Amino acid sequence: MEALAIALRNQILDGRLSAGDVLRENALCAEFGVSRHSMRVALASLGHEGLVRHEANRGVFVRGLTADEIEDCFRMRRLLELDAAQAICGDHAALTPARAIAGQMTALSTGSVWTELRDLDLAFHTALVDALGSGHMSRAYRAMLSELQLCFLIEGFKDLDHERVAKEHMTMLEALESGNLAHSQRLLHEHLVLSERDAVTALTRSAQPQPTVR
Repeated sequence: MEALAIALRNQILDGRLSAGDVLRENALCAEFGVSRHSMRVALASLGHEGLVRHEANRGVFVRGLTADEIEDCFRMRRLLELDAAQAICGDHAALTPARAIAGQMTALSTGSVWTELRDLDLAFHTALVDALGSGHMSRAYRAMLSELQLCFLIEGFKDLDHERVAKEHMTMLEALESGNLAHSQRLLHEHLVLSERDAVTALTRSAQPQPTVR
């Protein structure tokens, strides 16, 4: 059942299933060759992760984020990441995992699948929080990862400039390694604020009706 949940999760997070898509139990059982019980357990697991929503008498749907949910998520990110920056600024040993990830982002080719950049982006920020060595803060951050991944699926937000994103993260890393706390926190804060703005803007645009072409 864990493998089934992973397979469904991958379909959601790589964009094969879109926000609002209904997950029809019978069709999925036939597709994966599993029992209804196994499918229900897998869908319940995805519900706990925040990737799907269950609606009484309607079914199970791929979850889409609201603007308020995006803003709340990024508010929590700023609290955790800026606090982490204060603790690890200038600590090269603590920043080693983040440096390795930033290097992978730089090496990523412009023709790479966009999910690779997304996963490295989130891994970089997770590494900053993990560097604190606080189990509570790491668990709190990881609890948001599904929502953060859903942000990247919003139409108009996932079309990222590989080179720009890689350079931005390397600049943040170098500021942290330099030990300049004020500069590091300013760069990190600006990055998170702009990311939140872009996600909300993309969501608003995707919700607008498209003009009919005659």
